[in-house]
Amino acid sequence: MINYGRRILQDEYKKRWLELWDRIDASGDAKAVFDDIIARYAEPNRAYHNFFHIEEGLRELDRVWYFTINPDAIELAWWLHDIIYNTKAKNNEEKSAEFALSLIKNMSLDGFGKDVAKLILATKHDKVPDDFDAQFIVDIDLSIFGQSEKRFDEYEQQIRKEYEWVPEELFWEARVKILKHFLRRPSIYLTRFFFDKYEIQAQQNLNRAIKQISNRLQ
Repeated sequence: MINYGRRILQDEYKKRWLELWDRIDASGDAKAVFDDIIARYAEPNRAYHNFFHIEEGLRELDRVWYFTINPDAIELAWWLHDIIYNTKAKNNEEKSAEFALSLIKNMSLDGFGKDVAKLILATKHDKVPDDFDAQFIVDIDLSIFGQSEKRFDEYEQQIRKEYEWVPEELFWEARVKILKHFLRRPSIYLTRFFFDKYEIQAQQNLNRAIKQISNRLQ
C-alpha cells in the first residue's frame, strides 16, 4: 500500500533540496544525491535519527534562518549531520562530516566544505560552540528537548529502540548521565530564540525523565 501523504511530503523536500542545490551553485546530479540521503535515513536501525528528524529540524531552521550568518551552510549541514549513524560507534559525527566533505568536493564547492563539516561536528555536543551558526544548529538538534511531554516521551522511546542492543540497566544509567550533562550547562539552549521558545519546557522534560529513570533503577 502506497503512503501518498508521505510521498507528497517527500516530493516537497526533494523540491527544497533542489532549490538549495541551485542556490549554492552545486555541480552534479542533485536528484541522485537526494535519493541517497533518503535511503540512508530510512535504514532500519533508525527509530529517531531518520528523515522525520531532518524534517523537524528544517522546520526549526525556517523560523531562524534570517538570524544566521550562512543559512545555506546550516541547511546543508543539517541534511547531512546524521547521514552516518551507528549506535555501536562513537564517531558518527566525524564520519558524517567526512561524508559531507567528500560530497561537497564532488559538488565542486570545496570552499564550502570546512564550514559545513564544522557545523556537523558541533552536533556531537561534546563542547559548547562559540561560533554563531554552530550555536543555531546545536539548538535545532536539541529542540526535541523542548517539545510537548508526549513528543519528548516518544523521542525517549525511539532512542531506547535505537539502543535496544544495550542491556536495560546499562542503557538507563548512561541515559541519565547524558540528560544531566545538558542540565549542568548554564542553559540548554545557546541562542536567544531557542532559549525563549523551549528552555522552560526542556528543563521540565529532562528533570522529569531523570526522575522516572531514577525510579526505574531503584
